[in-house]
Amino acid sequence: MRFQLVFFIFLMGVTVPVFAQESCEVIRKTELLIQRQHIQPATYNMVAYHEILDLYIGSIDSEGLIFSLADSNLLHQKITKALSLCEVYRFTKEYIIKKIKSHDSLVKALDLAYLSNANLKETFNLPCYNSSIRQVDQQALLAYDKKYYKYLFIEKNHLLKEAGVSLEPQKVLNSIVQKRTAYLSDFITDEKALLNAYLKSVVFRNDPHSVFLDANEKQQWMTQLSKEELSFGFEIEITENELYKVKEMIPGGAAWNSKQIEVGDFIEQIELESGKKYLVGIDSDHDFYEAFQSKVNKTLTFYLSKPDGTKVKTRLTKGKVEVFDNVINGYIFQKDNQKLGYIDLPSFYSAENPYGGGGCASDLAREILQLKKDSIDGLIIDLRGNGGGYMHEALSIAGLFIDEGILALKQEKGDKPRYLKDPNRGTLYDGS
Repeated sequence: MRFQLVFFIFLMGVTVPVFAQESCEVIRKTELLIQRQHIQPATYNMVAYHEILDLYIGSIDSEGLIFSLADSNLLHQKITKALSLCEVYRFTKEYIIKKIKSHDSLVKALDLAYLSNANLKETFNLPCYNSSIRQVDQQALLAYDKKYYKYLFIEKNHLLKEAGVSLEPQKVLNSIVQKRTAYLSDFITDEKALLNAYLKSVVFRNDPHSVFLDANEKQQWMTQLSKEELSFGFEIEITENELYKVKEMIPGGAAWNSKQIEVGDFIEQIELESGKKYLVGIDSDHDFYEAFQSKVNKTLTFYLSKPDGTKVKTRLTKGKVEVFDNVINGYIFQKDNQKLGYIDLPSFYSAENPYGGGGCASDLAREILQLKKDSIDGLIIDLRGNGGGYMHEALSIAGLFIDEGILALKQEKGDKPRYLKDPNRGTLYDGS
């Protein structure tokens, strides 16, 4: 029952199909959508333009490696005559791309002779990842960047050594360059990436509880609210030395059925059907996640290392598995001589057909019926970790405890308040 949820679904519905149009048209439609749908839309004036600009360059350069304080001041000067959100984007776009290209050239020219000197005599403070803290000018920024990448090189070697992985210094340097340039190239070669960063800033400035999602992000979000998803059948975690480890196996999934993958295995490399390979922990984390999660890559070859050093190569094809984060289980515990039922409700998830059953409301009802058979004296529904989800599921859940009547009040901009009622008569649990 969150307006945030409704808002960014509408936003996606408008922005996704129009990326082929001019960027200003996309920005204009996004602004109109905010003004039309949001109950209290922000006023876009010069103060707002400057705040959006800070958010924008901060989202691109959260580590303070691309823009100096002088750059920031120049960009703010460029928008002093802006009359619209579109002009803020247009007036700054060329300079922002120029700075990104400049940093991309710096990264590609990193010198192994300088980086491989493990003695960090220069004064260097670890990156604080605060985009509001920037170097004074270009000269200071250049010196800072070189020290930062030197630190990154030494730190990467240290982590690999701890993990028992031996790589030539040049390969470590290549991995750092590849990761960084892969991120920068998105902004240089694809205006959609730059525009998405700007639209996220516009939406966040209007309301920090609303979110702009591009097509890939929308798909990932929808998957999180699904009871089933296509999966290779295992979950991963990132270790302290930045390697990927099999955290959990999903019974009946592709990995489980292969009988070759176990909890504790390290993923060293993945290979796409095209033959392209990514060395995990060295190549781009973004590329790894894209390959691992994308619906396009239904089959991958995994190169793994067992805890005893044994090497395994296995080819897996995604299959439908149950999302355990969206599985409801009931438990019974004793408290003050009472038998209490406990159910953790992770999200208001839905089935593939949201109105055909199988969502969180029907799953919760099933667990309550089972707990009632055990003659519980009370019931606890834990919503502390619930991140929200589908409104119709939330209403159906409330209806399990209420016979009939109004459950919520919904109001969209320009409309009268609408009362949302219990979709089903009767109660499943009333405390007795």
